[in-house]
Amino acid sequence: MPLFESEAPDDGRARDAIARARAFARGELSAAGEIRRRFVAGRAARSATSRAGAAAARSAAQAAGVAHMGAHALGAAAYAAVAVELAHPPRTRAPAGTRGRGSSKRSRRTPQPR
Repeated sequence: MPLFESEAPDDGRARDAIARARAFARGELSAAGEIRRRFVAGRAARSATSRAGAAAARSAAQAAGVAHMGAHALGAAAYAAVAVELAHPPRTRAPAGTRGRGSSKRSRRTPQPR
């Protein structure tokens, strides 16, 4: 949630989705009602200013929208993983085969079709 809320602090739709998913798990909400509301939190992704923030909002939306179907909950985890990866991209690695050889100006390039 921090990824989304730092970009859209006044948009409570994603946090509300998480609260609804928890309420559904406690038996306080019906599947039919949550199916009808499943797109509300997804629209919150439009309030985000980055792809990471949007993915975080979609993760919350997915968690709430599919709480009635356990197998579908994997989508929420996938969106959360995307959000984290976008927020913290991997560091650039040295090209394969160049470790320990100093700074070579050569680079391996894939030939481009002409």
